[in-house]
Amino acid sequence: MAWVEAAGGNYTDNSVYAAPRAGGPATSIDFVTHGGASGNPGGDYVGQLFGQGPLLFYNSWSVCGDDFDPNDPNCPVYGQISGEKLLRISAGLRTVVMSGPGAYRLAAVGGGRLALIATATHVGFGQWIGSGAANAAPDPQTSASTGSA
Repeated sequence: MAWVEAAGGNYTDNSVYAAPRAGGPATSIDFVTHGGASGNPGGDYVGQLFGQGPLLFYNSWSVCGDDFDPNDPNCPVYGQISGEKLLRISAGLRTVVMSGPGAYRLAAVGGGRLALIATATHVGFGQWIGSGAANAAPDPQTSASTGSA
């Protein structure tokens, strides 16, 4: 089992933990900090934790905050999302299975499949291929539209 905890004051800390279903201590999987509580969205985030059993996945990403710089390719625009990752939790460890804009935003996990929101109006489905990567590119034969923009 896995969960995300949030704590903070001026800044918000997010932690991802996993623990065996049969009992035992929790393991820290990921830890990030962002300025969300201070009104500055800048920093790193984790969320969209979905799955069951051996198929546990979540997203991580960064947001440009008050420290944006038009000359910095990693943070040129206030509020811009970057560093998107889709991660798998397995045996108490995290593994990046996909990165880039297509890796964000995980919407569901079930039946050995992943659903990622590919655009504001399109959901892409991919098959989990064991220990390899997820094939989550939108496929017209296995994709569903969520409506018109």
